[in-house]
Amino acid sequence: MQSIYPDKLGIDFNNFYLNELLSKELLSVHHVNSGPEPNSGIKSIRLTEAGLHFFEFKRERLINFLMRSVATPIIVSALTTGLIWLIRWLI
Repeated sequence: MQSIYPDKLGIDFNNFYLNELLSKELLSVHHVNSGPEPNSGIKSIRLTEAGLHFFEFKRERLINFLMRSVATPIIVSALTTGLIWLIRWLI
């Protein structure tokens, strides 16, 4: 995965949108150590797997939500109604 240096894009690490993407783990920060201290030096950003395939993951979450919240109650309702009709027909 290719690294992007925010300084070359004119983006500061205090940028709100950059911090939002980092907090949602869609981007990751990588340090190129050029000093004696850890995490000192040039910072670059990379897309994570979640950031690279954001819309695919979002579509999958939507389908899972619809199956749990819409399809399951419809199926249970249809089965319950069918069972009630069967009981009435037998009586």
